[in-house]
Amino acid sequence: MFKKPVARKTLQGFTIVENVFSLKERWLMKKQLCPLVHYRGSEYPGLQSHPEVHHLVYSSGFFNFYTKIFDIVYGYNPSKTVGIVKSWINRQDKHTVPAWHTHPDSDYTCVYYLVNPEKTGTVIDYDNKLFQYELKENSLLILPSSVRHTSPVVKRERFTVAIDYIEM
Repeated sequence: MFKKPVARKTLQGFTIVENVFSLKERWLMKKQLCPLVHYRGSEYPGLQSHPEVHHLVYSSGFFNFYTKIFDIVYGYNPSKTVGIVKSWINRQDKHTVPAWHTHPDSDYTCVYYLVNPEKTGTVIDYDNKLFQYELKENSLLILPSSVRHTSPVVKRERFTVAIDYIEM
């Protein structure tokens, strides 16, 4: 049985949404997205896909998870327009090292936790304090792109989907 998405704010004002997709939708995302992860740049933590996954999803008949994410983020508000700057898939494992960064070309960054057996959330540096929330699989973290963050150190394989977007 699919539970409805539930949103909450952290004490720092970030949004966490749980129960984003149904089990069938998550299975489809894993099947379509995980094979795209193959790139390792020295400035990136873990393995990644190229940052244009949204173009592939829109043009290849993939399950369009972006629509559902933005409907959840904006409360199904048709007057709100969102443009994706970049989107990619991350794979972390025990060899992944932290790589602190921001996303200066966008307004917000979403991290969707597709596979996250340890419930390890993104590590956030906010007001010179480090925060890390427990985030279950099928959860979404939304934060301003200017907030410094990194992938955590994990023991077991973890897949996330990152989306940088602007409000128009």
